[in-house]
Amino acid sequence: MPCFYQTDCSTIDFFSCSEVKAGEELTITYGLLLGDEFEMRQRSLRRFHFMCRCSRCIDDYQKELPALKCFFCAGPVLNTRCLLCSKKMLDAKEIQSSLKKLLEQTETLVTRVTTRNDGYRSLLNSVKVISKLIYSPKQEKWLIVSLCEVGKVLFKMGKLQECLEFGEQVDCLMTRETNDLMANFNDSQEDSRNADGETTALEASYDQLAFWVSVYQLWIAQHGSTDEKLWGIMLRFNARFKEIAKSILATKKARLTDLEQKGNQKEWDALEKEICIHEQFDLRHQKQLASLKAKLAHKLDFDELIIELLAI
Repeated sequence: MPCFYQTDCSTIDFFSCSEVKAGEELTITYGLLLGDEFEMRQRSLRRFHFMCRCSRCIDDYQKELPALKCFFCAGPVLNTRCLLCSKKMLDAKEIQSSLKKLLEQTETLVTRVTTRNDGYRSLLNSVKVISKLIYSPKQEKWLIVSLCEVGKVLFKMGKLQECLEFGEQVDCLMTRETNDLMANFNDSQEDSRNADGETTALEASYDQLAFWVSVYQLWIAQHGSTDEKLWGIMLRFNARFKEIAKSILATKKARLTDLEQKGNQKEWDALEKEICIHEQFDLRHQKQLASLKAKLAHKLDFDELIIELLAI
C-alpha cells in the first residue's frame, strides 16, 4: 500500500489514501523519482542498501529485458542481483538477453501450432526453459493463455499425451498467477471501478482450468492411471478451479440480490439461468472426479500431499 509519512525523529506517522488491511505492507517513495529511469532510481537507492522491488520498477526494467527467477529463492533478478535474497547472478544479463530471444521465438511457435498444427515439440521445449527462468507475471499470464489454446488444438487433433505435457507446464506457471488473480479479484470487490475487469479475468481462468481438469480426467479414466504425478497435477488444477468457481458464483449471487432489490426482472431471470448452468457444470465436474476416485480407489497409493488434495 503506497503511503506518505512525516516524522519528528522519535515517531513516524504513516498516511494512506485508502483503507489498509490487517497485515498489509506499507511502502513509501525514497525521493521524487517519477521521471527517473530504472537505473537512475536504483543507483539513488544504493545508499539505503537495497534495491526496490515495487511493481513499477520491475515493469520498467522488463521493458528492456525480462526479469529472471532467482536460482536461490525464486525472487526477481534485476541487473545481476535478486531483489529478495540480494544474491548475485553474474551471468544474469546474458541469460536475460537469451530469454528475450526465446520469448520472441515462442510467440512465433504458438502461432505455428494454433494455425498450422505444427511445431508443438519445439514449443514445449522452449516453454520448459522459460518457466524455469522467467519472473514476469505478465509473461506468465500470456504463456498460460497461449498454452491453453495450444492444448485445445492438440486435444482436437487427438494428441492427448502431448496435451498433458503442456498441461504440466501450465501447472508450473499457474501457482503465482492464480494467487495474484484471486488477490486482485478480492481487492476489486472493495473497489467497484475494477470489479468488472477482474471478474472477466477470473472467468477466463475458470474456463482454462475447466479445460485442463477435463483433459486429465479423460486420460486417467481412459487408462485407469494411478500415476501420482498426473493425479497431483489434475487435483491442483481442480483445487484452483473450485476456488475460482466459488468466488465467481458468490459474485453472481450478490448481483442477483442487487437486481432483485432494483426490480430488474429481465436481467434477474437471465442471471439466475446463468447461475443454474454454472452450478450444474461445477457439480458435474466434481461428480466425475468422485467417480474416478471410487473406480481407482483400490489401486491408489499416494503420499500425504496427494491425499490432502484428494480431500479438497
